[in-house]
Amino acid sequence: MGVFTTAAKTWGAEALKSSDLNAQVRDLINGFGAWTSYSPTVGGLTSSYSASGAYSQIGKLVYFRASVQLTATATGSGSVTVSLPVTSATLTAGTLMGTAQFTANSGAIYFGGMAYSSTTVFIVRMPITIGSTNSTWTPSVPSGQVSGDKWMFTAVYEAA
Repeated sequence: MGVFTTAAKTWGAEALKSSDLNAQVRDLINGFGAWTSYSPTVGGLTSSYSASGAYSQIGKLVYFRASVQLTATATGSGSVTVSLPVTSATLTAGTLMGTAQFTANSGAIYFGGMAYSSTTVFIVRMPITIGSTNSTWTPSVPSGQVSGDKWMFTAVYEAA
């Protein structure tokens, strides 16, 4: 199921029906933990990559995970953006939404945060070296991104 957005029923002095229990209780319970696939759109990269993701929405709460794997040396310009599976509530630009991990073929691992860019995309902010200020993921930051390097993201946010 993956997405549970059925409005809760306002109960009155009425007979309880199995259809009400199915819609208001069973479907909600079955929806917890069910994931729906989505294909993230990546902006700012002109090189080849593969992207995949999944999400679960319960009411306005969206849980999601996504990954982007380079299939060629990174090229493009500006900040790289990745689409959200569901339009988010409006946040202040730069608000952290979740976690990011970059794993390079060389074995280097970088951790960072997903930062709100708009209601439909996020950018990645991460320290490039210990103690440095956060940098935005671009085709050249971190340097040397090549085929096989992988970005992974997880977040929980409020839908619009």
